[in-house]
Amino acid sequence: MKTFRIAGAAALFFVLPITGGALALDPEAAARAFLTPGETAGAETTVTFSSVASEGSDIVVKDVRTSVATGAESTEFGNVAEVRLLNVTETGNGQYAASGAVYSNMTISVEGGFSMLMPKIVMDDLRTRDASADKLPMPVTYRSAVGDNISVTIPAQNVKIAISQLKVTMDDFSGDLPKSGTMAVTGIDVPLSAFPPGPTSPAALGYESNLVFDITARGTARYETSGFSIEDLTLSGSNIGSLSFALDMDNYPNLLNAAEANPMEMMSVVLNSVSIKYTDDSFAVRMLDMVAQQQGMKREEYAQQMSMALPFMLSAINNQEFQNKVANAAGTFLQNPGTIELNVKPAKPLSAAEIMGIAQSAPQTLPDELNVTVEAR
Repeated sequence: MKTFRIAGAAALFFVLPITGGALALDPEAAARAFLTPGETAGAETTVTFSSVASEGSDIVVKDVRTSVATGAESTEFGNVAEVRLLNVTETGNGQYAASGAVYSNMTISVEGGFSMLMPKIVMDDLRTRDASADKLPMPVTYRSAVGDNISVTIPAQNVKIAISQLKVTMDDFSGDLPKSGTMAVTGIDVPLSAFPPGPTSPAALGYESNLVFDITARGTARYETSGFSIEDLTLSGSNIGSLSFALDMDNYPNLLNAAEANPMEMMSVVLNSVSIKYTDDSFAVRMLDMVAQQQGMKREEYAQQMSMALPFMLSAINNQEFQNKVANAAGTFLQNPGTIELNVKPAKPLSAAEIMGIAQSAPQTLPDELNVTVEAR
């Protein structure tokens, strides 16, 4: 059995890359380069495989297993029955490229938590890179990765969740690092038995069949400022609604590679903007109906009562103009659930330390300093 070790907190999914070309190269060295997890502090990852062989310009690796050790304990994290790296070539300086890769029967598991089975993942345009200089835990990059018919099992609840497709893309490369990317997880089919029983459970709210969700995301990285932008991260479900989140920050510390992470480094993080938006597709209506029924009211009566009480409930903020904005938006949404959106966009970017300082010295001015807006429509 072939074994190699590397410090890392490795997620096997991001270990997927490979290389491409005519095989005047060492297939085992290439396999190791593609299967090396990203280095992070605090854990040691061991990757083993039973065999590696050349088949024309491809490299085939069998029985790839990954385990993670923290301290004296080691836990198997995942395995892949076969990894086929397509058209592998050596690009120089110990690096490799592949036109594609196929991962067959990948299993990722967390002991006592869940297991995930991905029958096949197909990847495109893989390249290994030397991450030692920038310390970014991305030893392999790729253009796209697609997996279909994924299943997640939660033994403790005897629940199985089906996922139609997972797709990740990386774009706009600067050198060997991607500056933008997208993710889509579609057809997340969750049975009602996955939710604990109770007055706010999906069954109690009137849902009669499995809940089906989609998750989509797109974002960009700014390596020169240690910044990033989550332009959109949306969780949506038919007859439920959609919840979207966006965040733009700079000067984010590389905590993954710190031998001893210093939480105070987060005080230097700079906030550019953040937004949260919810659009209802019956979930809020169902919740309001349920609460109103508990109070012996109709939903319209309960929404009107809550709308009238909001100004008093928000008085502790001690910022009348902002209180009015929140009360008006929340009241509008309660009486006619549609879309409600909160945006934070300060006139100039603010560090976490500056925000904490304002919150401690003049908390009532924080909504104004952050330029917080709330709107319902």
